[in-house]
Amino acid sequence: MTEEFPPTARIRNKTNYSFVFSAPEHVFKNMPFQVLARSNFEKTSRLGLVIPKKQIKLAVHRNRVKRLLREHFRKIILPDTTDVVILLKRRITPEDLKSHVVHEQINELFSRLARYISYSQKK
Repeated sequence: MTEEFPPTARIRNKTNYSFVFSAPEHVFKNMPFQVLARSNFEKTSRLGLVIPKKQIKLAVHRNRVKRLLREHFRKIILPDTTDVVILLKRRITPEDLKSHVVHEQINELFSRLARYISYSQKK
């Protein structure tokens, strides 16, 4: 497994974000995050992140959350080519980032995402 997160694994523009927002196949919340996912026509799964400044004031902390989410996404093996957009809906404090609270929430988030996608493929 490589240690990189290539540009092909990222949702980068408004058109691709709109594709997921317009008709997501999977929507669930795992506070403080909300996940929207939709099958795509690309050769790989892609990740888009929406981490507003309103929820995390300092750029250092926003970037930390993004790094954690990208790292977990890179490690997970999604059974389908899927576009995934993760939105931060509630505030995360710097203390939460230092503790394992956010790590546990992200682990649960991605395990739940994998279950949703594998379940939808069985239908």
